Amino acid sequence: MGVQNSSYQILNKTKEEEEEILNSGVSLKKASIGFALSALVIVIAGVALSHSGDKIAARTALNQTFMGTILVAAATSLPEVVAAISAIRINAYDMAVGNVFGSNIFNMTVIFVADAAYAEGPILKAVS
Repeated sequence: MGVQNSSYQILNKTKEEEEEILNSGVSLKKASIGFALSALVIVIAGVALSHSGDKIAARTALNQTFMGTILVAAATSLPEVVAAISAIRINAYDMAVGNVFGSNIFNMTVIFVADAAYAEGPILKAVS
């Protein structure tokens, strides 16, 4: 009963937030411009991250592939961390655990498909 009640509260809160956003008076044009600017910032940050990774790899004598893997892993894990923390803050522990397991299952599926499609043997052998 507690899970159903908390699920109802989350859905109810989400509907209220959605109505608040729709009634906030933000036009489609303004929202589109905000989206485009945010996308531009992400592209610029990605390029800067790439250059920074190359510099870190050169100064620490680490392989560029290894450094890139670490930075990509960190950057792609941050949204999952935020989602898990947000779920814990609203006492949705099952959502936090599901996020972690779902992400891992998805990542393993992607690796499996890439490995199956790679014609030159195991894909992880060809990484470094």
